[in-house]
Amino acid sequence: PAPDASRWDLDRLGNPRQVFAADGTLIEARIRTAQAPARGRFLQAFVAFGVVALALGGWVGLGWAKRTWRALVHHRSAYGFVAPAMVGMILLVFLPFLYGVVLSFTNQTLYNINQPLYEVWNGLDNYVDILSDFQIRTTTEAGTAIDYQNFYWTLIFTILWTVTNVSIGVTVGLALALILNTKGLLGRPIYRVLLILPWAVPNYITALIWRGMFHQQFGVINQFIQICGGQPINWFDGWFTSFIAVLATNSWLSFPFMMVISLGALQSIPADLYEAARVDGSSRWQQFRFVTLPSLKPALVPA
Repeated sequence: PAPDASRWDLDRLGNPRQVFAADGTLIEARIRTAQAPARGRFLQAFVAFGVVALALGGWVGLGWAKRTWRALVHHRSAYGFVAPAMVGMILLVFLPFLYGVVLSFTNQTLYNINQPLYEVWNGLDNYVDILSDFQIRTTTEAGTAIDYQNFYWTLIFTILWTVTNVSIGVTVGLALALILNTKGLLGRPIYRVLLILPWAVPNYITALIWRGMFHQQFGVINQFIQICGGQPINWFDGWFTSFIAVLATNSWLSFPFMMVISLGALQSIPADLYEAARVDGSSRWQQFRFVTLPSLKPALVPA
């Protein structure tokens, strides 16, 4: 019988490759088209290995490897003590992180997870697709819709989330620390314990409690709004109200940490500085601005 390439010119998943004609002759144009992605992946891998080789060569050739070895030998006792933590960090944090970075250069899915990474390697295609998509909002006849999976929406939202959380956490924590640091404050130990409780309660329990408080029908927040004459809000229906809800919850979780850090730093400031400032005629605000804040910077900036 005449050869039928459609019966055997298939890939491993049974899909037709169409590299051969029906009579079994090779189609050169199809071969070149099929090999083009492999050539691109090979070039990218070659460049990546070249960069790694140059980095290792520079590390050895410039003497950094020798200095590193000398430091390891000289401080071997210290490195021995921290070795268990370093091994744990490498196995539990850095290796999964690097594996995730490698996966970002592939098109691996649940359907091709059994294939080796070099067969699903697509280089920078994922990054090009993500970074070139500026369509955050689309307008149709039905209205305006936001693509919540767009990279730039996520980036803007993450920046907004970080700035607001840090601002609220530092501001509230520092204000409470200043109050607790007041001399002669009645009931200071009680206040300190009560304000640290949000930090002591497990985050999961706190999240469940706040989710119940934001419930549209039975939540205490909506009940308070109704007492004041307002209408109940479905907090998790839109992105803005959801942001407010999680911001309130995370602020509740974050201010005790900032309060403890600020309180410890406040108690380490010498009282002589405030006495000298009062002698010079400084007001309370000037003492806070020129004495307290500079003294708190080494503790607050890392926190």
